[in-house]
Parts: sequence; structure tokens; C-alpha cells
Amino acid sequence: MSNYSVIRKNNEITIVDYNIDGFCFKPKKNLNHNINKLIVIKPSFIEKIIKKKLSIQLKKIMKMTFILFEDNSAFKRNEIYREISVLKKKLRHEYLIYLSKEYVKDIIIKIRNIENKIEENFDDNEQKKWDRFSSKNRSR
Repeated sequence: MSNYSVIRKNNEITIVDYNIDGFCFKPKKNLNHNINKLIVIKPSFIEKIIKKKLSIQLKKIMKMTFILFEDNSAFKRNEIYREISVLKKKLRHEYLIYLSKEYVKDIIIKIRNIENKIEENFDDNEQKKWDRFSSKNRSR
């Protein structure tokens, strides 16, 4: 993909074609300028950005999980699994080359723990439903 930069000095416009390897992302807030994407090339800054993004996504999944424990609907459980799969895909395909192996392992462990808690909660609730159903049928 080609990247272009438009430089304007003293009513002269110069277009520069460049290719830079780095982490591309779209900034969240565009204050006075229309910015489509930013390319960060400093490795330590890339790592900070990605860790912040992962932290936000994990917090979102945790909030959804707490809501699921209160409500426990199949729709919410599927929504959480969808978010987890998106996070895993981003981790594997976009973020992996910029992060240390230890940090990636920690994130994967956190994701697996969340999945295990959801499964445990789902199994417990299904067992409770089955127990209630079977006790009603025994009393008849």
C-alpha cells in the first residue's frame, strides 16, 4: 500500500510517496483535522498503544461477563464469545508481532480464565434448571 504526504510551503504543494513499516490505527478523536490513520514507528509507543487497547477490550469483556452472571441468557453468552473471538483474532493477526511472548501468554491465560468461568456458570445454571425440572416431575 502506498502512503502519501502532502506538504504545503509558501503556496507550493509537494506530494511525497513513502512506505513506512509500523503500527497503523485510526485515532479516536479528530479535533481540528481529518485524520484517517496514524502510523507509529517507535516500538515502545506501539507496545503502549496495543496494551491500552487490549486492556480496554478485556475490561469490556469482563463487564459483559458480570452482566451475564446476573442474567445468564444465551444471547449474552454468544455476544461475549464473539467479543473474545474478535480479541483473539486481533491478538493473533495484528498485535502479536509488536508484543512480548510473556505478555501475550498472560493475555491468553486471562481470556481462557474468562471462558472457563463462563462455562462453569453455564454448567451450574443448566444443572440447577435440570434439578428443578426433574424435582417437579418426581413430585407428580
